[in-house]
Amino acid sequence: MAFAYIRKAYLWYQDRGNRGEATVLHHGHTASEENLKVLGSLLEKQHRLITMESRGVGRSQHSRDGYSLHSHAHDIIKLMDYLKIYRFNYIGHSMGGGLGFLLAINFPERVKRLILLAPIPSSGYRAEKGFARKRDIFRLNKNILALKKLLRQRATFSYKQKESWFFQRAKTICSSSNGHYFGVAKEMAQFNISHDLKNIATPTLFMCGKNDPLLKKNMADKYLMPLSKMVVIENAGHDIAIEQPAKLSKIISNFIK
Repeated sequence: MAFAYIRKAYLWYQDRGNRGEATVLHHGHTASEENLKVLGSLLEKQHRLITMESRGVGRSQHSRDGYSLHSHAHDIIKLMDYLKIYRFNYIGHSMGGGLGFLLAINFPERVKRLILLAPIPSSGYRAEKGFARKRDIFRLNKNILALKKLLRQRATFSYKQKESWFFQRAKTICSSSNGHYFGVAKEMAQFNISHDLKNIATPTLFMCGKNDPLLKKNMADKYLMPLSKMVVIENAGHDIAIEQPAKLSKIISNFIK
């Protein structure tokens, strides 16, 4: 693991595995590499895998600005420049999937293949008000245990996940910067790129949980993209990388071949 100084902030990243094509694996809003650790450990056996954490979350620096989705996408490109990688496969979960849309739209020459894991819809995303209000209060008060309980109760989460995972997830949310927590949430709510999807020429794979409330919107986005495919994963909700990592790894590796 290491840090790269990217656009006035030290961003955490890990470059591991020296087989196959360079592949970026990116987390979602208020998440971290921890959410994708198991999937990453499987993918690195066959690919050169680069994981990173967005500014303002996890081990990356809390910068004063740079919290728009376009800025986060630009950070990914600059990290690839830092690593001297021109073309790469990109895997993004949730918010990270939204960044994938932007990369394919604005940097089509850089992205070889696009894998979207339960991405935020191209028409935008807002967390349910009741859930968001409680999450805001618990984060403000650094009440990790209450936030862990709230995450545990959320319907889109699988009960197979361990208590330690929910604790780490709550801890990451509470330690995120205000810029990331509020700024990116506002950006996702205002996200509106549906009209650009038809122009994406990058081969794209949508992977979505059957129990994810975003599935219908993800399906609508898939049909707007002529070079896309979709796989719906059984027994999974929004956090498919946690719930079905082995299945995802196999499908992703076959798509990248």
